Amino acid sequence: MSFPFRSENESGVDGKQPTAAMATRRDKRALGDISNVVAGAVAAAAAAAGSSGAAADAKLSAAAGLSSLSPALAKKTRPFDWQTRSLAAKEALAPRWLPAFSLPPALLPPPPPSSLSSSSSSATYLDPSTVRNVEAPDIDNHLAVPQLVNHIFTHFRHCELGLMPNPNYMAAQRDINARMRAILVDWLVDVHVRFKLMPEVLYLTVNLIDRFLSECSVVRQKLQLVGVTAMLVASKYEEIYAPEVRDFVYISDKAYTREEILKMEAVMLNRLKFDLTIPSALKFVDRALRVAGAPPQQQWYAKFCVELALVEYKMLRFPPSLLAAACVNVASRVLDRGTWDATLTAYTGYTEADLLECCDELVELIRRSESSNLTAVRRKYSSSKYGEVARSSLDMLMEYDLRQ
Repeated sequence: MSFPFRSENESGVDGKQPTAAMATRRDKRALGDISNVVAGAVAAAAAAAGSSGAAADAKLSAAAGLSSLSPALAKKTRPFDWQTRSLAAKEALAPRWLPAFSLPPALLPPPPPSSLSSSSSSATYLDPSTVRNVEAPDIDNHLAVPQLVNHIFTHFRHCELGLMPNPNYMAAQRDINARMRAILVDWLVDVHVRFKLMPEVLYLTVNLIDRFLSECSVVRQKLQLVGVTAMLVASKYEEIYAPEVRDFVYISDKAYTREEILKMEAVMLNRLKFDLTIPSALKFVDRALRVAGAPPQQQWYAKFCVELALVEYKMLRFPPSLLAAACVNVASRVLDRGTWDATLTAYTGYTEADLLECCDELVELIRRSESSNLTAVRRKYSSSKYGEVARSSLDMLMEYDLRQ
């Protein structure tokens, strides 16, 4: 599990035994003292900055060896205002049904023919009678909150655009590239498996890395530091018993000290304004799989597709909800579980035509993964725990054509 952007020993973690901290971390108190006290340059830099948050952030960044992207360069790499989308732009990607407390969801009725303009004539309107009520089995299950779930996912759709990274941020990075990012994420998938972390941790980790790199210029020697720090933050946020800082020092083969990781943690959280609650692709894929009534094999295949997409930089341009829907569609078609129907369109907000571009990219990723030297995701999904879906994926794709 080596990482190639270091000048020190590249042995990684293979062949080593877990540290005592890793072996016993499940026994420590959930809210116990984790000793994350920064007693050096970080505290000094923040104190020297006085009451100015911007000055403190600049001091922290300088202490961590980072530099901000110049406003002109950052603006040049942004094809749209990716942090402050207008409400109208968000509504354009909202589901094609109106969430309501009554079940099934109230769908948009067809407008009078005279009201259809050239811009709206291609819009999709669904007949409510063709849509299954997937919440009906849980109508009396208060833990499933069937009356609120549509509102929750509509809210996720409205939030996701503001929490996406800049899909073109690599154009502003001078010392790293998309290949280095892919190697980092592939290594973090192995670390995630090694630490036995919750699935949500991996998705939040990658989101934090990409959003941070959208804001800061990072040299390649610090890229792994950004990765382990993002996983530390994500673990604290999602886990009850998170790995400790010393576990990440160990897993990175002592390439970075405890103090360096804590400095980077302070910088990252300040740069991201402590925005850690994200509507990840995992949330959307779980929802779509439930709507589809997917069996375990289809569930694992869809998640195999999502994790392959995490490694690929060019997939950042797709919103998490669209990526999740495309993964479920590919899994359904490849495993011959039927086509994209009105129910999936109603609950996800996407027609199959909306998903074609993303589905094509996913199919190409699956085909390339067989010969790629980035093997973490394929190895993970070749195990019996995940239905060995990666082993048979190429055979199932041989005659696959999404447009047939």
